[in-house]
Amino acid sequence: MKIFTKVLKINEHFNASEYIKAHQPENMWPETVTALAEIEVLDMELYLHDDTIIMTMITNDDFNHDIAMAKLATLPRQAEWEAYVAQFQGADKNQSAKDKWQPLDKIYHFKTCQEFLN
Repeated sequence: MKIFTKVLKINEHFNASEYIKAHQPENMWPETVTALAEIEVLDMELYLHDDTIIMTMITNDDFNHDIAMAKLATLPRQAEWEAYVAQFQGADKNQSAKDKWQPLDKIYHFKTCQEFLN
């Protein structure tokens, strides 16, 4: 299993309540959920803190991030979804998910430390 963690810095035009509302199960576009499953995302979570949204994305070990993100951008309604949520993010409506979300580097892993000490 791979875990990708990404960050999106938001600007003063960010509309938190609308962004959160758009991501509720009853408001998610079926094509978006299907597209993520099609590129083999197993799970995804979003967290909000001040001017930052943090995403965790869980995939299989053989997941190729660059290939998957390129494919995601071509799937039905994905560009439309990115433009839709961009209005709440305060982002450029023409940016792809790959362009908006920046990867975070993991700097600590508890289990690795635990194994090292044993």
